Amino acid sequence: MRHKTLGWAGMVCILAAYILLTFGYFPIPTTPYHMLNLFGCIALSIDVAHAKQWPAFTLQIVFALVAAWTILQETIHEFIFWF
Repeated sequence: MRHKTLGWAGMVCILAAYILLTFGYFPIPTTPYHMLNLFGCIALSIDVAHAKQWPAFTLQIVFALVAAWTILQETIHEFIFWF
């Protein structure tokens, strides 16, 4: 049953990120936007994996990897230009 709660929480994170970006609360896709997507995709992937919905699981993992890569790139960029 906890996987369903994670699924709902993940869906809320992904929708919140999209809505906040669409209505201008995130001026461009920034680290908070990608963090919401990352956590949302991970949580949702747990639910769909439990249900053995492998295409949806694969999609969530790919989205999570893209978000994680982008966060890593932004972090490296900020670190390099901090000096």
